[in-house]
Amino acid sequence: MLKTFECPVCKKNHWKPIETYSYSKEDGEKCKYTKYTPALRKLKLILRALLIGKPRKHIVSNSSLSSYQKLRREVIFNVWFKNKTEIELKSIFCTTCGFTCYTPRPEDKDIADKYEYLKQYKSVQVGQTGYDSYVKKMDRKRATRIYEQCAKYFTSEQLDVLDYGGRDGKILIPFQDNHHRCHIIDYYDRPIDGILKLGDDINNCKIEKKFDVIICSHVLEHVSDISHLIRKLKELLKPDGIIYAEVPQQIWAGLRIEADPVTHINFFTTNSFVNLFLSNGFFILDKHQGIYNYGTLYIRAIWLVAQNKNKNTTKLLPADTEAMLYPSRLYSIKNIFGLLIVPKLLKLIKR
Repeated sequence: MLKTFECPVCKKNHWKPIETYSYSKEDGEKCKYTKYTPALRKLKLILRALLIGKPRKHIVSNSSLSSYQKLRREVIFNVWFKNKTEIELKSIFCTTCGFTCYTPRPEDKDIADKYEYLKQYKSVQVGQTGYDSYVKKMDRKRATRIYEQCAKYFTSEQLDVLDYGGRDGKILIPFQDNHHRCHIIDYYDRPIDGILKLGDDINNCKIEKKFDVIICSHVLEHVSDISHLIRKLKELLKPDGIIYAEVPQQIWAGLRIEADPVTHINFFTTNSFVNLFLSNGFFILDKHQGIYNYGTLYIRAIWLVAQNKNKNTTKLLPADTEAMLYPSRLYSIKNIFGLLIVPKLLKLIKR
């Protein structure tokens, strides 16, 4: 774990503190987690965002944990901070580019150790699971949205497409339906028929070919050395090839990592996400922040399409993190409506 480090996006050391979080090895045993706990947490967040609208000054903790969160708490004390029973983490953001994380920060080895520890549990399979008709419909909706954003920039009839970290490759189904050659890199061993698995990880597989399109959706929030990964993906792109990348936007009147600081270690705003690609030699073709489905869930996310063509646009966008840490009431109202009310109405109408 790194106590001091430069920003992985802009390589500066211009950090500003946000909040402090306390974790105990006994968390999860002190307070019972019930079916009402998630709803109560959402209500508390909504009230804080609307009435206070800023990060918390007190030390934040959470001792009521789901089974998923308990397992992540095991990672903290059995893998990352062995022989400790209590720790503190501090969230910080870079005032130059806006990138947000916490300190001490996990290194590549810490992330690898986390996944090795989680292998022994079935709940390591995170993200959307299940295969009923509604889940399939929602997965297809997400995949179609990604395909349509990429299709605007296709230059030939048949493309080589790579999904990095896409589990079984379900995002590639619209590409496959349109006769593109589809490939995947992921630890999951059962890709969809017709999708060629190239390896488990970009660092341990030899790839001879280049790709027209690379998809990197909901991956970068998990990775320690994010610029290294972006550069490796860039090496696999053809000249003028494009990459579609997407991450959750989780900064809202603070950072909600008191229950689980293990699953996601990187947090982005629109500008900081764009800056990650600008700083690694990409040209931004399109970008957007909005509310989209991730499986059957609706979350606020940021996506961009970037091209493997450096047009000397190396100047980074200004940090916009404080606007999310101190959101306007109008933004919070729109967030509540879009995340909590609209999805329930859509589910009732379309299921």
